[in-house]
Amino acid sequence: MSNGPAWKSESSHQKSLKRIGIYILALSILFLLVASHSSIKSQLLSSDAALFSSKKQQNDSEPAPLILIRTVEDNGAGIGSVIAQLLRSVVMAIGVNAKLYAVESYGLHNYNTVALLDTFRDTNVKNVDFSRVCRLSRYLTQADYGAYTNALCEAIRLNQPLSSVQHSGVTRLIDRNCSVVIHDEPWEVDYQLATCTWKWTSQLMGNPQPRKVKGKTTVGLHIRWGDMASGSQGADVREEYRSILIPTANRVLKGLQTCLGDLDVKTYMENHNDTMLANLDHPSVVVDTHDDIGDMVDLAQNEIMIVAGSGYTMTTHQISRGGLTVVPNFDPNARFWEVSGTNGVLKWQEVGDADKRDCDLIRRTFEQGKLKGSQIPLEGSGYII
Repeated sequence: MSNGPAWKSESSHQKSLKRIGIYILALSILFLLVASHSSIKSQLLSSDAALFSSKKQQNDSEPAPLILIRTVEDNGAGIGSVIAQLLRSVVMAIGVNAKLYAVESYGLHNYNTVALLDTFRDTNVKNVDFSRVCRLSRYLTQADYGAYTNALCEAIRLNQPLSSVQHSGVTRLIDRNCSVVIHDEPWEVDYQLATCTWKWTSQLMGNPQPRKVKGKTTVGLHIRWGDMASGSQGADVREEYRSILIPTANRVLKGLQTCLGDLDVKTYMENHNDTMLANLDHPSVVVDTHDDIGDMVDLAQNEIMIVAGSGYTMTTHQISRGGLTVVPNFDPNARFWEVSGTNGVLKWQEVGDADKRDCDLIRRTFEQGKLKGSQIPLEGSGYII
């Protein structure tokens, strides 16, 4: 029986061969594409590996900074006092170009000295050789340490070369080529050192910038509840410097409003007392978050601060760029208000007492403080250590 014409069978066979050929060609092209992609990918990976290796070698070759480790805990007092206790160590670290670290220490309000130091800086340190660990007290007596850091502070304040301050003990320490220095000098509260470290303190707190409210001047009123509660609030102004009395605060706020116009007021009072604050004549928003550092920064962001005398408020004054700080009529540490920070400084009575008030002086002091604050770079002094 016939299977049909021979030419039809031959044509079908040829078509089958053509289809097989096309399949083989397609597979060959796909194979070449995959091989080419693998080759390119391999080259890229090799290039990335070489680049990573090069960067790693560069990083590994970077010299590690000198590490200064403060091993003595602070006294656990308020945050202003604790920062003041760090300042001599800060000056020492700046002088020898070291990165400062501290042992863990918790204050009265559960903030951590280590966390405080590390909030606004890079803590990564590479290539530290712990076989070259030195102790600071071996090279400097306590008296020499104090004299050296005082001289350094003056050089920093006057913007003089740090190399102009020399000490044989420090020279021996540097010549010893130590990589880690154990800073075992006892803690000390010395607000005088704020004259050369206030920019560092501002950096430590993130360089707070003034808050603005359209058509109003922002004011932060700080009341020290602890001293108010303990009753240290007699008629003698020497007692009042520890915490402003409500009647005094009312007079100061009225003086500011008389000279500057409308105010936007925040009142800062830890464990605040609503009954006491109800006697304030000016409306205000109470700030009492139980976050000492956060509240300090918030207070510093006001254009004008009304404060009493304390390490907390003195530190807030140093980090503020608002323009004006109104301080107690009497304060045993009064000289430190004028020599740190950018804010202008006036006393309570200069603003609050009608017979002593000079609106031109208030406006001029405020504007000069704002101008000075605006001229400080956000990066601060460059001494993030």
